[in-house]
Amino acid sequence: MPIRSDTIKKRWQIDAAYNLAIKTAVSRTGELVRGEAVRRAPIDTSALRQSGDTTETYSVADVTTVGIYFDLPYARRQHEENYNHPKGGEQYYLKNALEMNKITLLSEIKKQLAVIKL
Repeated sequence: MPIRSDTIKKRWQIDAAYNLAIKTAVSRTGELVRGEAVRRAPIDTSALRQSGDTTETYSVADVTTVGIYFDLPYARRQHEENYNHPKGGEQYYLKNALEMNKITLLSEIKKQLAVIKL
């Protein structure tokens, strides 16, 4: 039995809507995690907090990714080393922000998928 062209078109539309929903959810959650990591990052001159940013959300081989980074040479050490932060902030500021928002990511994906009209 041949596959009808309207069936193929509908499947393509569902796939496109699904991919957009996942990309939107990952992007929104990436921004949320970045914002939380900025609030948790150590303060000295506030340069570290100001350097926090995200990459564009992209998908490769069914994996959707957004990068969250702090673009200063000492960002990794501030994250990994147990320094004293008298002006505020914490060690593992990015890791802790991600851990805190795992459920939010799943909820955002569920919310985005719920709006797909099949």
